[in-house]
Amino acid sequence: VVAVPSDSGSACSFELLPAQPPCDPEASPEIFAGGGGVLSYTDAGIASCAQDYARFLAMLMNDGSLAGRRVLKKETVKSLWSDEMEHFAASAGKKRLKGWHDGSHFWDHTGWSLLNAHVVMDKPSGSARRRVQRMWMSGSGGPGWGIDVRRGLACLTFASVLGGCDADSEPAAVLAADRGRRMKIASTSAGRKATAKRAAAAEAKRKAGAPKRAAVGRSKKA
Repeated sequence: VVAVPSDSGSACSFELLPAQPPCDPEASPEIFAGGGGVLSYTDAGIASCAQDYARFLAMLMNDGSLAGRRVLKKETVKSLWSDEMEHFAASAGKKRLKGWHDGSHFWDHTGWSLLNAHVVMDKPSGSARRRVQRMWMSGSGGPGWGIDVRRGLACLTFASVLGGCDADSEPAAVLAADRGRRMKIASTSAGRKATAKRAAAAEAKRKAGAPKRAAVGRSKKA
């Protein structure tokens, strides 16, 4: 069933309608399928529960392993984390693809993975030694996911939020991760300062006590 606002005018009133019948993917071959994408405008791309999909993302982040078990080969996962648009352009002797790279920062830094997901690169198309910063996919229907490589953070949204995790879970998760990182750095820095302070105090105490012992020794000798 699909819940939609009713015509009664009440913001809290909903009516349940029969879900649309599944569409044949071949009927709309121009629409890609993927985690968060769509087979058609009536078929969802994510068919899972949040817990299982989170485990799938964790596997992607861990080079194909999950809970100590190998799920995919490292080589396979490495290929999923590459920009196939770049490889496709290179095979045609080009650095940019017409219709994809439009000169904007977003699309010139965004590629396409064999996982049918977007990969955000640190450099524009055609640059040497590009690295993936983020992989993501979401649909206008709401569900979506994203993996932030630098932060080691995976976010997943199964709510009907326009823009998927970009508009829902990921901004909050990024803020929390950055705050936690700053707190950890501050805590580590404070700990180092405290350790250095204790070491300095111990050294000062040692130096202050050394001459006294020497003086006592000379007095006994005399």
